Amino acid sequence: RRFAEFAEAHQSFPNGVNDVNVAALFVVLARSNRLCSSRGAADRVGGDQESSDREYESDEESENVAFARAVVADLLVRLNTLTPNTTARVCANVLHALGQLEARDWWISVKRHKRGVRREGEDVSKNFAEIFEDAVKSVARRAALTASAMNAQELANAYNGISRLDAFVASSVSHTGWVSLSEALVTQSSMQNQKREKSNFAALAAVLALNALASDKLATAASATSQSAFDALISVAAGAKQWDDTEARAVEKLSEQGLANVLNACAKLEKARLAVERLETLAPRDEDEREGDEALREKKTKSKENGWRLFTSRVASLAPRFGDQGLSVALHALTLCGDDARASVDDRGWRAFAEATERLAPTASPQAAAMLLNAAWKLRAEPSARGFHFAPSALDALGRRMAEILIEDDENRRNAQKRTFLLDEQATFVAADALGKLPAARAGFAAVAADLKKTTAKRRATKDAWFLLAERLANRVIEDGTSSSSDSDRKQTERCPTSGGGPAASFHVLARVPELASALITKRAWRDVGVALCVLAPSLDAEDCARVLNGYAKLRRNALVTESTPTRTLKAYARRVAALAASEDVEAMHVATLADALKKLSVARGEFDALAARSLAKRKTVEHARNPWDDLASIISMSAVELEPLQVTNVVSALGWLEPLASALARVDGGWRRVLASARRRADSIKRGANESVAASAPDFSEPPEARKWLEKTSAGFELVRGHAGYLTYGDEHDRERLVALETEFRDELARIA
Repeated sequence: RRFAEFAEAHQSFPNGVNDVNVAALFVVLARSNRLCSSRGAADRVGGDQESSDREYESDEESENVAFARAVVADLLVRLNTLTPNTTARVCANVLHALGQLEARDWWISVKRHKRGVRREGEDVSKNFAEIFEDAVKSVARRAALTASAMNAQELANAYNGISRLDAFVASSVSHTGWVSLSEALVTQSSMQNQKREKSNFAALAAVLALNALASDKLATAASATSQSAFDALISVAAGAKQWDDTEARAVEKLSEQGLANVLNACAKLEKARLAVERLETLAPRDEDEREGDEALREKKTKSKENGWRLFTSRVASLAPRFGDQGLSVALHALTLCGDDARASVDDRGWRAFAEATERLAPTASPQAAAMLLNAAWKLRAEPSARGFHFAPSALDALGRRMAEILIEDDENRRNAQKRTFLLDEQATFVAADALGKLPAARAGFAAVAADLKKTTAKRRATKDAWFLLAERLANRVIEDGTSSSSDSDRKQTERCPTSGGGPAASFHVLARVPELASALITKRAWRDVGVALCVLAPSLDAEDCARVLNGYAKLRRNALVTESTPTRTLKAYARRVAALAASEDVEAMHVATLADALKKLSVARGEFDALAARSLAKRKTVEHARNPWDDLASIISMSAVELEPLQVTNVVSALGWLEPLASALARVDGGWRRVLASARRRADSIKRGANESVAASAPDFSEPPEARKWLEKTSAGFELVRGHAGYLTYGDEHDRERLVALETEFRDELARIA
């Protein structure tokens, strides 16, 4: 009935509605909370689209959706006809309204319906998606052409609408179009600075535009947007009124979600980050020239922090207003924005973040809970995040919440209520990774799992939360391996490195967290994981190979895993590492992990030996046959100067246990000298059991062991090296004297701390 009233209003114009009327009708659709489809159950958030479509197609109520589609299609066709001559304001309003409609359940049902739309007087049925795409692309392109006529809010609405719509809309705008929109932002900012009445660049407009440009869909737009435009947006946002300013309009204030959106844009976009750091100008050049380098560096650092402080100083007052989404986005952004941003947050700000987390953790959404866990361990590892601290009770609550989400997901799926997870693939990995690094959160997660076992003992058992998480990680690996195996035309060189959340990273978390590894108790599960990893091996980079081999090294004493994993998997990774070493495609931060894994995994080491034997046989006929031990030794020699203390310890230990590697290092000119020089340089840190750089100090493949373990491992490695048959060929006499001196120094330190 309500849609009928809307249709009557639309059809009441005898000569057809003009562009202003079309825009107004779409705005009404976007703003109305009363318009809805008659199938409420199918359209609820999280509802199954496939079952929704079936319901609409199978009963008479589908007429409501068909009617909605016909009305909206008429509007879209009319819009497409009028677009070539429409005004800038109409374009902005339509894009903003359509962007808002993207989040509306009834609109999605109407837009995605597969049937065509037959218009009066036409002989053929048109696909609704095609009608929609044609109209929206036309409006987006027209918006870019008329950008110079838009005011600041209209520009923000255009950006925001395009970012919410499907990716094809942003793609339809040319580079020149994005440049025009960018220039219009600069013009509006200039008018604002000159205090012209025509311009009213409010903080809300700046935040909307920044948030849109940070969208993945608008990556091309962000690239085409000038630094001056970002300077303008950040400047307006930084000058926003305080939220408790009773005399200011809402659009002039920076809300808690607005703050989160600005920080998120800075985390994703280098130009936005630079704009913040440019907010405070440096001293004039002649004054700079009179100051020393150290004083100038200190001034620049202080200037950057002051720029960030224009935003982070608001945290204490806004944090009590945060919802879980805004809080998680803000904290996640601070993990990415750099040291100056983190250093600008004062103790009150960090305390406010912590209190907000404790307040919201018990009911946090799946994505927010995962992001908060991720931010917790990353910020804890950052020296620049002075004052950051989450109470154990907050971490415990986040761990409990994550377990509850997994259990709810499982129950919903078993009851056929939902076909999709509340916790997506990336969030699952992030949560599992964080649980392995946050003991208090892991304890909360385990407490829910333990309570569940007690309460379900006398009724149908619910799966253990640890198993649910482990199963998802394992399935992530298996599914990726299966899809790669089934694609017979895939090109290995086209595969991108799989960073956070990829199959290698998922497997590593599964192997690294004892509770997760223990939760998978069937040989089939581990065999399937091993088979999938074997398929993936030829396409992975050094980082992912290090993850997989390090994971298997951690599981080498798990009989179930070792019995279930095909030997061909470890052999495949040995071959892949050999190929990467031959092409010098292994970074310093990974070579130590790879060498350490080869030391611990006899099957992988055996494959390296077999490759080396074949290379020796080939040398009779092939002049430059590759020996993988030589290639790996060459990488170690080149990387020695970059090795962190723990990496030095792992390399020395590997050289002690892997005599072929030690012998190969002797064949590299200056190889042993470089490794010993690195050990000498890192000796004090090894004695303390501490890495030196921020990157190495952050939890990576494992938590660093205590100093005693480092000393024992390093000194034992040197001792084993001295027992090698070819020891007298390792460097020159002075090199061997340095080796003995280092071993003695580490042994003496062990005795001192005993």
